Amino acid sequence: MGISMIPGLFLARNAAHLTGTERAIILGRQKLHLSERRMQRFLKVTGRRGVSLTEEEITQADGFSEKLFTRLGYPKMEAMDFTAKKAPSISMI
Repeated sequence: MGISMIPGLFLARNAAHLTGTERAIILGRQKLHLSERRMQRFLKVTGRRGVSLTEEEITQADGFSEKLFTRLGYPKMEAMDFTAKKAPSISMI
């Protein structure tokens, strides 16, 4: 699973609805799946919608998407997973 163009734009558009929320939980850590071409398109579309982003601000070395969530204004994102393989902050037993 992960975040590609359409889910990424959905997240960018809906981040404002979480104003005042302190924490959020996502099922499993999500990788960012944007080719270079799609990354540039994503940055252009979000910029036109009033969210100015750079690739450096939303990507991270391990490929996961916590920086994207933070930059979009989401509250502290905690990952819940059934396995410790992806290093979630909450493990389900």
